[in-house]
Amino acid sequence: MDGKIQEGGTSAADSEKLAAFRRYQRHWLARANLLDRPWFIFASAPNPTMPAGLPANCAHVYINFSGQEAKKRNLPPADLILIKRKRRHEQLQGIRARRVIQVSQYQRDVDRYRMLQTLCRYRLPMMRISKPERQRLARAVVGDVYSGVGEDGNLSNGALLVLYAILMDIPQIILSGFSVTKNGHSHTNDLTRFRMHKEEDTASFQFVAANYGQVSTTEADLHGSTGIGLWNGR
Repeated sequence: MDGKIQEGGTSAADSEKLAAFRRYQRHWLARANLLDRPWFIFASAPNPTMPAGLPANCAHVYINFSGQEAKKRNLPPADLILIKRKRRHEQLQGIRARRVIQVSQYQRDVDRYRMLQTLCRYRLPMMRISKPERQRLARAVVGDVYSGVGEDGNLSNGALLVLYAILMDIPQIILSGFSVTKNGHSHTNDLTRFRMHKEEDTASFQFVAANYGQVSTTEADLHGSTGIGLWNGR
């Protein structure tokens, strides 16, 4: 890991929760051979810039509806996909995914499922992450740089997944289909649809660019807006 992970909060309890979360997630990812290999993370901004090639043994990681766009482009099935719990059926429709992270609002729901996951020795393909865990992992990686810079005060699922990959010590992270300036989504024909979290994502990605050299992008506009290095094909 090139950058330095933060303390994860202001209390010892927060730091302990972060350490337990990271340990648990890494066990689950290891079961699917998703550690110690590059991640190609494909998001759903319109007109994505696709890489000419990717590193050997690269994991294909998708977000929300980008799995649908990946299928249209004949990309490999998802090694991992992050989805919203309330839209899980739409976002998984017609696609294959080896591992699924489901974002949930409720810690109790996450804790119940996690107990089952532990009993099954991390073999279950579904993982759930709660809102408090989202906030804790974001603070651990970028601190409070995105607080107070936008109307919403939250990160997009795309930015969240990038920070998750950093926290999990993924050695190389390549981003395509990410934008902090464009509206619309690649999987729809409506390119005027407003994309939320632009300001928060911008602040977080600028911090990532300055502190985590393992992250690069194929998108020239993301590079220009945030400073994240351009993917050089190696």
